[in-house]
Amino acid sequence: MTESERFERAMKLFERACDLPAPERSGFLAEACGADADLRAEVESLLEHDAQENETLLQAEGGGVAQALVSAATGTADAFASYEVIRELSHGGQGVVYQAIEKATKRKVAIKVLLEGPYASASARRRFEREIELVASLKHPNIVAIYYSGLTPDGRQFCVMDYIRGVSLTRYVREQKLPLEAALKLFGTVCEAVQYAHNKGVIHRDLKPANIVVDADGNPKVLDFGLAKQIGGPEQTLISVTGQVVGTLPYLSPEQARGNPDEIDTRTDVYALGVIFYEMLTGGYPYPVVGQMADVLKHITDTEPTPPSREWKSDSGINQRSGRRLKIGRCPIDGELQTIALKALAKPRDRRYQSARALARDIGNYLSGEAIEAKRDS
Repeated sequence: MTESERFERAMKLFERACDLPAPERSGFLAEACGADADLRAEVESLLEHDAQENETLLQAEGGGVAQALVSAATGTADAFASYEVIRELSHGGQGVVYQAIEKATKRKVAIKVLLEGPYASASARRRFEREIELVASLKHPNIVAIYYSGLTPDGRQFCVMDYIRGVSLTRYVREQKLPLEAALKLFGTVCEAVQYAHNKGVIHRDLKPANIVVDADGNPKVLDFGLAKQIGGPEQTLISVTGQVVGTLPYLSPEQARGNPDEIDTRTDVYALGVIFYEMLTGGYPYPVVGQMADVLKHITDTEPTPPSREWKSDSGINQRSGRRLKIGRCPIDGELQTIALKALAKPRDRRYQSARALARDIGNYLSGEAIEAKRDS
């Protein structure tokens, strides 16, 4: 099992464990992981990180989260009179997402509902409200749109947004067997969407392949601004206090890993884009992301990225180039692409690309055969 496959396995187990009451997780992990102590440690590390991020949400005793989910599903059709609820798309420790049709326009939408009562902590409610407020200000074809928000009759917060049927960016590139040039253009579109958000004063802070979905027409959409922060605005959530980690572990920037919110700016998103770019090209990660949380955080802050050409995997990385035949098993990542990836992943913020657009521009330079800016810097 490769490191990438192992991480995907750990993430799936983590998601399933999140849906269980806390007392049942140990038994579930014992059965699911068997004798693989490292896999179990990785899932437990992810659970620990998620517990920090959501305070006590996932620590509910006696099946409280499960009961809340049942309650959220009860009377759903009555709660959204203007919409025909089709099915449940997903649910987790914080809420439920439904697919629905707006009756007046016949438009397909997704309805995201926050859990009610004591299971929606003050920080979870603030995150939900902030996501609605920030995304409502973003009008871009490659960013999820929010159409409406409000409260159900029984007091649950909800919002109505784009329904996007698709797969994550890295999965799309892999399954469609995109040649290098097409994948780079797709990634450049994502960078421009992130730049638009930055121009509007919004830092995402949780960019990862799962939050970049490519639809059936090949259009990427940036999702889930639940951890977003307004540039220059005050921290509005308890999960961002000094010493705590905000984001998804493998895609954290060094400044996020250090847990100091004062260091986080738009270059934090640039770093996450760098990890995604690296993963899209190679099928792997720039440094170890499996293990105890403390060890992974140290790799993020201290371990220099493995050169992409050395991490590249023929079964999960890019393996085609338009107009150029490659020998089977031959890595398509040349020195210039490697330089771009490593600049995006520079540990010091002032050595990275200073904006998502600068990263997109260098990718455009590469595609057009012009000199890349990263090469001048190196």
